[in-house]
Amino acid sequence: MGNISYTAHVSNKKSAITSKSKLAAVAKHNLRKYKSSDYSKDNICIIYGTSNLIDDVKTVYHKEFDEALEEYNKKQIRPDRKIEDYFEHVAGKGQDMAVEIIIQIGDREFWKQFDDMKSYMKLSYQIILDELRKRLPQFVVANAVVHLDEDSPHMHIVGVPVQMDIRKVLASRCQNVRYLLKMCYHECCRMSFVRWQIKKLMTGLGNR
Repeated sequence: MGNISYTAHVSNKKSAITSKSKLAAVAKHNLRKYKSSDYSKDNICIIYGTSNLIDDVKTVYHKEFDEALEEYNKKQIRPDRKIEDYFEHVAGKGQDMAVEIIIQIGDREFWKQFDDMKSYMKLSYQIILDELRKRLPQFVVANAVVHLDEDSPHMHIVGVPVQMDIRKVLASRCQNVRYLLKMCYHECCRMSFVRWQIKKLMTGLGNR
């Protein structure tokens, strides 16, 4: 049967999520919040989070930053130095407020041969997501969706990079520096558990 290719993409530069409008655009694509004859809501599977991606990201912000934000605000003498909502604060800075990772197993030519097996990819991607969360705990996942309505089934993961550092303005802060993006990318590309899942998938396809 040969080998199955797999790819990983981490949002950066033009694809970076640096505003609420860009986050909304990601939500619109990932959750198929538009009408199109080419795509179908029936063939997307939410495996983490809800059908409201923006609220999922806000939930991560509240969970990860509210306590640190409260401590920060207590130390501020001037009212204008206080931060009311950290999600809105980061959104207004033009910096990365969330990161998207896209993982795809198999290319278009491969899935032309095994189109009827696409539905099995939901479980495969769930296993990959669970392992990624264990390996990169500083990348807090907000939402994950598997697309089965395109040529190759793939997974969109949206999360918030969180760095714990008491030397910073906030004890924990949204931190999307280059090294963390590289960490995400290299972890996705070299993940032995992805290769193990591919091998398992190939065995299943070979025994059809």
